[in-house]
Amino acid sequence: MHQTTRKRLGVRKIANRTTCCLIVMMLYACGEQEQVHTYSSPKDSTVAVAPFAPSGVMGAPTMTDAQAFVWELPDGWEEESGGGPMRFATLTGGAVETGGEAASKITVTVARLPSRAGSLLANVNRWQGQMGLADVGETGLTELLHPLESGASPGTVVDLLGPAPADSEGQQERMIAAIFKSRDATWFFKARAGLDVIAAAEPELMDLFRSVRSVETAHTNPHAHSTSALLDGGPPSIGPLRYEVPEGWRFDPQPRTARLGTLVFSDGSASGDLAITRFPGDVGGELANVNRWRGQLGLSPVADLNQQIVSDIQIGGLPGKSYRFAAAGEGPMRPGIVVASVMRNGQSWFFKMTGSDLLLGDQVENYNLFIASIHFDGN
Repeated sequence: MHQTTRKRLGVRKIANRTTCCLIVMMLYACGEQEQVHTYSSPKDSTVAVAPFAPSGVMGAPTMTDAQAFVWELPDGWEEESGGGPMRFATLTGGAVETGGEAASKITVTVARLPSRAGSLLANVNRWQGQMGLADVGETGLTELLHPLESGASPGTVVDLLGPAPADSEGQQERMIAAIFKSRDATWFFKARAGLDVIAAAEPELMDLFRSVRSVETAHTNPHAHSTSALLDGGPPSIGPLRYEVPEGWRFDPQPRTARLGTLVFSDGSASGDLAITRFPGDVGGELANVNRWRGQLGLSPVADLNQQIVSDIQIGGLPGKSYRFAAAGEGPMRPGIVVASVMRNGQSWFFKMTGSDLLLGDQVENYNLFIASIHFDGN
């Protein structure tokens, strides 16, 4: 019995010595102020990464990937290194007045995690929890991910809207995050604020996300994807998509989350817009899409498509669908939605017009001309 006790004490001493050695190594690394940085996951994460930690420290990425991306700040924005125990950088700017209140700045946290530090689903579900939303599965994750269009580097955008506040004094929150993959890590750019603040800063946020580019190509053509070039020669081409803008409509160059392009129109007293979007797969299926659009107008979901008016149309020579929705009530100014959709090469394209039901009715002819003008290169 005494022999067993001595063995256990010996093991504890060895463990204590090992722990002390690790602590000393970590303290030594932290003391190198000019070389050590802290990298972080999105807020509330518990994964710390020290890129110049001694070899053998778990989670340390390679030095060659310590900064795989650079970006351009919008005018008036500021950047600080770190900003938290596990944050790569903090970007602030976009001061705007919302609802007559004092100007509010938007904060973007830049975090970096080694590829093995957690799946994309786990990170998105952590954000879901922060926003007061339920976890999603793989199918739900697909619906939340949008490709970052016209970016200097391939990226993915996640746009989350928190639940409506329980009282009139509460503030509904929104989160926009852009995700980029480098050789050994995943980078996260995340902004979270009140709905009005995010909406006002959204054009600058998207400019920031689109400017993120690999260090390896940063000096070759840094402005190749500048959104200011989108208006040269008329409306921009969107991958294989080509179209014509109806008379009285115009292309809006302001980037918007998850949109490939936006066309705007007005009757002098009211205005509306048409959003062009593209997603991988069927985005949950036709019934799920219909119920999502119905929900945006406060309408109850339907159990099957026989309860919703759907028209078969041709879009770019491919079989498509057309839907029209109007919010409950009889007033002509009630909000409405008109959507046309088509599947091409495993991707869903949506052309969604929103505005008052009266305005959409007046724009049906222009809308039909727009849909008829669509063609895809290669079809």
